[in-house]
Amino acid sequence: MKIEKIEEILYDNLIKKDKEIVISISGDWGIGKTYFWNDFIKKYESELKDKKIAYVSLFGQNSLSDIKTSILLQSSPTKDKVSWLNKKLKGVGDTFKGSQKMDEDTSLSFGLGSISSILSILSSGDFKNVIICIDDFERASSKIDFKDILGLISEFKEQKLCKVVMLFNEEELNKIAAIEDTKQKELFGTYKEKIIDIDCVFNSTSERSLDIILEKDNIKFTKEQILPVLQRFNIINIRLLRKTILILDTFSFILDENFNWLVINEFLEIAVSVLVIQNKYSFKQDDYIKIRQIVNGVNTNTSEKIKLLKDITSEEFKDLDNLFIKFENNGIEEVVFSLITHNVFDKEYLKKILKERDNQLSIYKTKKVLPNTWFKLHADFSYKKTDFQKKKKNIILENKD
Repeated sequence: MKIEKIEEILYDNLIKKDKEIVISISGDWGIGKTYFWNDFIKKYESELKDKKIAYVSLFGQNSLSDIKTSILLQSSPTKDKVSWLNKKLKGVGDTFKGSQKMDEDTSLSFGLGSISSILSILSSGDFKNVIICIDDFERASSKIDFKDILGLISEFKEQKLCKVVMLFNEEELNKIAAIEDTKQKELFGTYKEKIIDIDCVFNSTSERSLDIILEKDNIKFTKEQILPVLQRFNIINIRLLRKTILILDTFSFILDENFNWLVINEFLEIAVSVLVIQNKYSFKQDDYIKIRQIVNGVNTNTSEKIKLLKDITSEEFKDLDNLFIKFENNGIEEVVFSLITHNVFDKEYLKKILKERDNQLSIYKTKKVLPNTWFKLHADFSYKKTDFQKKKKNIILENKD
């Protein structure tokens, strides 16, 4: 689902409509779901000014009580949390053993029974205009019963008439369930039908992820220069993308060398290929080059194939076939490996490699342009001999080095 469509769904149901609802937004890790949520809140801040927003990441929460506490504190009136809770504490009874009043330094660490008691005495009116976002669903502690979390969401929707947004990675949730041999997948499937009203799949793009990074980091390469390469490798994960871009920016000095843009683009493709593959597979440098040669059909040594590919699945081989550059350039790969392995590289060596490639392109261009100009002289009667001589002189001057 396009992000613009998800934004439209959130706007209609969280801002325009006044009805309890649960909306799920699922997608891979690191593609900007949380950023999207925060950006939505910021973008529509004026229209959300009368609503109370509670955000809870389940990562790091050790009990259901912790989750409830966080939501309660964020849902109470901003300027009067303590007095608001003190009013609600009256009449709860002996649950608090006579200590029914909180001072300014008191936190809601009463325990599960106490928090549940507070929650039970709060009416749907106390949660009027409350929007709750629960993030990192698949990262919840094993100490918390999965069913209880889903039950809590159901309670906020059905009894407190809240609007709830769930952010999670359903694929990882299923993987965890399979590894831990739990019934989370079946449980989630059951509850999903009962409590989730709108299910959205978050599909991001390399361009959107790049835009998020460029908002925070200043780099010398322009968006127009690096986006096509990122799209070629379909890099969407923001963490991987940022790591890749910051490393690329270390090589931005090549922009000052007046190399042909084809040379720059070729360098970027090779560098990004190395960075992406190493992030996924962590090959040793020698093995990386040999495996590339095997994947590209250059190395046909059977024994070496068996040795190097024994731990690579057929799916991984297909993946590598898409990621490896299809031409030899060990020099650039060597420079990139030096940086990511030892945090240093030889600038002059890289300049020399790119200069040689730039010269090759110039020679190719000369060989192509000069015959075309000679043909034009004989085929186009309006093209004068003096024009040809002038063009020939310019080509020679441009390529005098």
